[in-house]
Amino acid sequence: MKYFEFIRHVYLKRMVLTILGVLFMMAFAFIAFICTSSLVSVVRGYQGLAALRSEEVYAGNNQSDPEKLNQAYQNDPEKLAKNTAAIMASLEKTGDYVLHWRYTTTQKFPNAKGTESLTAELMFANQHFFKFYPLTVVQGEPLDNAVFQQTGSKIPVLVGANLAAALPLGHTFKLTDPGLGRSESYYVRGILQANQGIQSMYMLDSEDLLNNTIVRPLRQRDLATLSPDQLSAGLQDLLVFGKATKQLPAISRQINRDQIFKVKFYSVEANINEFLTFYRQQDPLVIIALVILLGTAGFLVWNTIKTIRDSQKEITLRLALGLAPNDVFLATFILEALASVIALGPAVAAARMLARFMQDPASSGGVQLAQTTLIRNDDLLALAIVALILLVLALLLSVIARRTVRQGTTRHGTTIEVN
Repeated sequence: MKYFEFIRHVYLKRMVLTILGVLFMMAFAFIAFICTSSLVSVVRGYQGLAALRSEEVYAGNNQSDPEKLNQAYQNDPEKLAKNTAAIMASLEKTGDYVLHWRYTTTQKFPNAKGTESLTAELMFANQHFFKFYPLTVVQGEPLDNAVFQQTGSKIPVLVGANLAAALPLGHTFKLTDPGLGRSESYYVRGILQANQGIQSMYMLDSEDLLNNTIVRPLRQRDLATLSPDQLSAGLQDLLVFGKATKQLPAISRQINRDQIFKVKFYSVEANINEFLTFYRQQDPLVIIALVILLGTAGFLVWNTIKTIRDSQKEITLRLALGLAPNDVFLATFILEALASVIALGPAVAAARMLARFMQDPASSGGVQLAQTTLIRNDDLLALAIVALILLVLALLLSVIARRTVRQGTTRHGTTIEVN
């Protein structure tokens, strides 16, 4: 109770300055949250691409003209099929490549809730995809080597967290492959961890979430019968690594030979470095946050010292009645801690609004959070870092308040036993 009495009779007498201090803290907390959240996402993205950074890898940028592909289908489908087979043969020569693509599909099919229409991302991925993008399965089993050698008609798949209720572990269902236009039989082998994502190699602070995704393995038999449409979808971000990097000129010539498919390859490391160079140009926002922090800290330090000195008579009386400088420390810390909680309010609200937006079914599948998520992990960590900075500031102000009280009692010649 004595702490709140001190706050009421000393600090809250300067209500306008106290409110102004909270507003300064609020401005700093909001801008610092934005900067820190972005930085956390970039660091996590950089770490998430560790497997790609550990060796020489090249990524394909698909520059094919869809009209040329349509014309090739109409003019000479057999030649197109042979060209597709030749491209796949050039990739299979070493086998060191990653092929994957995604379709968004809305279909009616039987599931655990009955027959209903579900919108899902159907992602196809070959075995080497999981070398660079390992996926965490929380129920069931991952897609192991044996899965990619299977030839059966019932295909094991992994499903995202938002689809787990409709497609539980062990559930079997049929789905039309948009690339082939034919129905396939699937069974759920595993459920993915909530908010599992595939990190972008172009924007390290971005990822494609898999909460609404069905991950379908590209088995060896699938690769042997790949359609031109499927190959066209997979050429974007086609990864070449290992022995295939030495064959890259030949692979590139084969893909671009008839100009139906057109791909340029870029070093993944170069892509990452290009993003980091661009990201460093955002320093002005960080500088603004630092200026606001220093300005806020300076104002709060001045306000604390000024308040203690202007209330010296009130404080001296309370010290004579048993109040100790350490009590002033605790009272100041309680006030600043409460002010920090209020200052974090807009940042917390923004993080929660972003999470709710990303949970909206109208959002594209690649950005949808798991429905159980209150705040994104990156935003939660950013809020914790900003809260820690405000906590350090509160401790600093509390130490300054205690020190000012001790100096004031000495200056006025008051003999008081201090703790």
